[in-house]
Amino acid sequence: MKGEIAFEPEGPVRAGEWGSWRFVYTAKGEVPAGGGIDILFPFSSYYPIASWSIPQTEEPLLEGYTTVESDGEVELEVEALPKEIGRLGMIYHALSVEVRKDLKPGERIVVTYGDRRKGGVGARVCLVAYGTFFAILEAIEDLKNRWRYKEDILKKHSLRYIERNSDHILRVAVVGGEAKGINIAHPKVIRPGEEFRLRLRLLDAFMNEASTPDDLEVRLLVEGRKNIFRKVTLKGGYAEVGDIHLDEEGVYRIFCIDGSGKVSGRSEVVVTEDKKFNYFWGEIHPHTEISDGIGTPDEHYRYARDVALLDFGAIADHNYSIKENPGSWEEITKSTKEHNQPGKFVALFGMEVATSTVCNIGDDGHFNVYSHKRFPFLPSNLEGDFDAVSEWIKENELIAVPHHTL
Repeated sequence: MKGEIAFEPEGPVRAGEWGSWRFVYTAKGEVPAGGGIDILFPFSSYYPIASWSIPQTEEPLLEGYTTVESDGEVELEVEALPKEIGRLGMIYHALSVEVRKDLKPGERIVVTYGDRRKGGVGARVCLVAYGTFFAILEAIEDLKNRWRYKEDILKKHSLRYIERNSDHILRVAVVGGEAKGINIAHPKVIRPGEEFRLRLRLLDAFMNEASTPDDLEVRLLVEGRKNIFRKVTLKGGYAEVGDIHLDEEGVYRIFCIDGSGKVSGRSEVVVTEDKKFNYFWGEIHPHTEISDGIGTPDEHYRYARDVALLDFGAIADHNYSIKENPGSWEEITKSTKEHNQPGKFVALFGMEVATSTVCNIGDDGHFNVYSHKRFPFLPSNLEGDFDAVSEWIKENELIAVPHHTL
């Protein structure tokens, strides 16, 4: 960027909190009349929980009220830019700020997002404790084409079209709130008398890892079993409990509750029977910010393994999105390898393949491919040739799963 942008106050924000924040843009060089900045806000109709409040400039008492000021001798024109993306049913939001006189070096544009000075409610942070980002676009040169580049950016159905690691990206850390619940992970089927272990994780109201308190003592009990009762301390929001067994066949639930009665958790059903196979829980079709999802690959895997306490997981970003982001396939596969922990968590290598890139029949059907080992990215020279893609699947021993039909 040719200017500097800051997010104030600095530091992490809590998922779901209400507040007021400032974007402070400082010009390094002159910003000519007609130029300015555009701020693209995290918003997705695909993932509403990842959306911040929609910025608006007309109703001071309502959510997302935003004001813009400058310490320079300039007039400002401000416009909120919602944009619907055709059949995708997706909307992205931006705030456009245009200067009517030249903004001099060192002068600032201050955007107060969730301005409460007139008694409003402020703005709300997204509900997901992943790192989130705003895209900051400058209009300093080629001003005749300013509206064209706005349209070019907004018509894209993801912020992925802006280089993820560029200085146009302003990243803000989002952390979980105070503890409201406890996630309890356990084997789903247990043989009578077999010892098993529990894993406990403190969660906030939105199923994120809780940021407070650091330690919490809870009482653990099993429904209908008077002989199973103990106190457990979650240190750093986490605990493992061993030496538990259920002697009789049946269906049980495990409960945890703290001394105040305000933080509690209930497990999924535990079945005690003499059965050869077990059930495992996982999620293999999430998308990251590399395509039309949220968070980085590392953030996804950390949540799946250490917060949701799943048994297995994968990342299934779109092949065309991966192709458009140089280095992203290496990032995904590196993260997959690093988060795989045999006996604790299985991380599968995966990708979502669009039919439009493999057989030229439109974008109405996709399928996912998975493997326990790293496989090469889909070669560009195979696109449009379904037989060749099928051979690529066979050669790499991939599991192909259609997830919506042609």
